[in-house]
Amino acid sequence: EPGGGDKTLKLRQPIQVYEKQALIWDDKGKVASFLTYKDPVVVGFATKAVREFNYPYLNQSIVMARAVFGAMGVLGISYVPDPTPYSAVASVTTMIDRVQYPRQTLARKAGDCDDLVSLFGASLESLGIKVMPIDAPGHLFIMFDTGIPDDNVKEAGFIEDMFIKNSGTLWIPFE
Repeated sequence: EPGGGDKTLKLRQPIQVYEKQALIWDDKGKVASFLTYKDPVVVGFATKAVREFNYPYLNQSIVMARAVFGAMGVLGISYVPDPTPYSAVASVTTMIDRVQYPRQTLARKAGDCDDLVSLFGASLESLGIKVMPIDAPGHLFIMFDTGIPDDNVKEAGFIEDMFIKNSGTLWIPFE
């Protein structure tokens, strides 16, 4: 500006801060922030779940996934829909959903699909198994990496329709 120096402009705008469990489903990948696989509570749960399962001739990722799922059942963890279920908020990018962290789902022994995906996924990740949340219309579930090369379906012992080929390996959708 002619004859002038630097100018400062101050602008105040309101921001909205939500609780740490709030999630808007405008980006489905945000649910990954709830997969707290380094949480000692999750690590302890997953480790105890697989401790007794030693099947050296079976795929370890599948064995561990089954053991974790079984442990969730033994603990009595059940599906309980939120007051506003995922199916109602998943396609509305302005509604706020509440997602439990895995330790909360373990403590409450209940959760909706996103809560159970967070617990199961974090448990598998804590055991070194890669997972990926999957959004289907009105529903969220998860798939995990078996580590089996995608050109070796016969090694898995299941029919080919049970797997998804992803990044060179076979993944199993799990609900």
